[in-house]
Amino acid sequence: MALATRSSRRPSGSRRLLAGSVWLCTSLDALLTAPLGPRQRAAALAAVLLRPRSSNYRRLSALSSLLDRLTFGRLSRRLSSSLLDLRHFPLRAQRVTPLAHGTGSTVFLLETGTNRAVLKVLRRSLCRPAREAMQIAAQFQQQHERLRQCYAGVDRLVVPSAFLVLHSPLMGAAAAGIVQPYVPGTKHDIFLDYTVDEAVELLCHHPALREQWLGFSRRFLESMQTGTCFDLVGRENLMLAEHEGRMTLKIADNGMFDLPTLEARSPARLARLHAKVERLKQITAQLPARG
Repeated sequence: MALATRSSRRPSGSRRLLAGSVWLCTSLDALLTAPLGPRQRAAALAAVLLRPRSSNYRRLSALSSLLDRLTFGRLSRRLSSSLLDLRHFPLRAQRVTPLAHGTGSTVFLLETGTNRAVLKVLRRSLCRPAREAMQIAAQFQQQHERLRQCYAGVDRLVVPSAFLVLHSPLMGAAAAGIVQPYVPGTKHDIFLDYTVDEAVELLCHHPALREQWLGFSRRFLESMQTGTCFDLVGRENLMLAEHEGRMTLKIADNGMFDLPTLEARSPARLARLHAKVERLKQITAQLPARG
């Protein structure tokens, strides 16, 4: 898609206006998503407010959570109704509600009758010019395609995704987004919610799940040899979904690591990745062979 532009250099006044718009959008997003995370103790929330290195986003989220506790949830309900603007929302949905949030996106549940889907609004694209939002969407689409190709032989592992730029539910602000089918059921993290022995027992009890795990494990370790891999660090990035007695692995997150870059910029995160990889190897080593 071609976009007309008068100049590649934006005047300083326009840059300030853009920065102000982006700050406002991310601040409103922090207020909207604060009640969606796990309930934290008041002391922990106060510590975030007082910590000098806390980001403005985390401070606003902590402040909103504190106020929400004091108002017994009334604040979050009022915020949801006041911050959602669907007048220019392009997707068909009878109901749009905030569902969850991660480090880089806010997730909305889209419902029409019994049909459900999710929209992930990429936070760093909020209120950005259309060209920048399209570039962000394209980057995530490329990562998704790499994941899809890497795990193509693993049955129903990578959740199908569509990428677009749209007027988001948050005040109608322009943003890049990802639309995915909703994954039903209870969500678990096989690395955090189970010991190694419990994970092995679970996988042996569900043959189809075991085949998924073995396929993922093999492809993941192969990808690490090339210097890139799926972001295994975040909770439920490799999601274990339990629905109607069935257990399946799902990848709904498109995060990828470039390992040399990760080593240079975030040794602590790299250490967390290696801890997950060691757990993966321990589980896999105790599983019976395929078949």
